[in-house]
Amino acid sequence: VSQESLLPSFQALAEANRGQSFPVVGGGEGIVGQESVQITSTASLHQSIMGRTETIVSGMLRMPKLLLWIMSLAVANTALASIRVRRREMGIMRAVGLSGSALFRLLLGEAAVTGFAATLLSLGYGIFSGVCSAQMATHLTFFGGMGWNFALPWPAIVQGLLLTLSICLAAALVPAIIARCTSPLKLLQEQ
Repeated sequence: VSQESLLPSFQALAEANRGQSFPVVGGGEGIVGQESVQITSTASLHQSIMGRTETIVSGMLRMPKLLLWIMSLAVANTALASIRVRRREMGIMRAVGLSGSALFRLLLGEAAVTGFAATLLSLGYGIFSGVCSAQMATHLTFFGGMGWNFALPWPAIVQGLLLTLSICLAAALVPAIIARCTSPLKLLQEQ
């Protein structure tokens, strides 16, 4: 049976019930007020809902990217400040025999660990908030709850990890080069 063949029957039903009220779930009362009927298949309704959901979700996904940029700069600043504050400690390590290249690798390794830890904490928070939001949507929607599929966008997660690590390493690179090239005595003299 096609939608077009059902339309006259539903049109007659709508005209016969014009002016009558009916309950709307979560919205009070509705009144049949028009003489026209629109028939929508479940497939087209599903497609419409998925299209709108995709639009909303893609808009929501822009915010974490902006926050990632901002927080990556904060993590990079932390790595940079850590290197700047410990110049005397670096001088002591160089004075007792640590080579400049070993100090360079140590500082870049610390920046990488800082960036990786920040990414893991962010990922944990993101998963937690995503699951909580999905659970809220399951129980609080207009339709009385809809199921949800949990999927992690691994390409975006890897992209965020690489972005955070590269910003941290870039922030630590110049101070690490300076610490590597500076003599131990000069590092010890700085306050």
